[in-house]
Amino acid sequence: MYNYLLYILDDFSSPIALIFLAIAVIIYFLPGILARKKSNATAIALLNLFLGWTLIGWVILLVWAVSPDKSPIVYYNNKNELSKAEELAKFKKLLDDHVITQAEFEVQKNRILNS
Repeated sequence: MYNYLLYILDDFSSPIALIFLAIAVIIYFLPGILARKKSNATAIALLNLFLGWTLIGWVILLVWAVSPDKSPIVYYNNKNELSKAEELAKFKKLLDDHVITQAEFEVQKNRILNS
């Protein structure tokens, strides 16, 4: 059986040899194929190309390819938040326009200054 397999693979024009070659190439590049949607897919593919022939390199790349990407940390900066001075100016304008009373202005001023 082994000799027959070597005989078939020795002749690269046979369809069986081409199928074995295609399967071997797919298995060799499996880490690169699995990592195609990751943020570091290029690094995995290049390392797979150059270090995939070593079994340990191939296994490490396969684990790296199937591991989840770290989710990015997003910091929000709320530009709509008013500073204390801007908030006080807003309530002062409301007081000057007689929309709020002096007592309401004092309550809001104390809330802003004590926060």
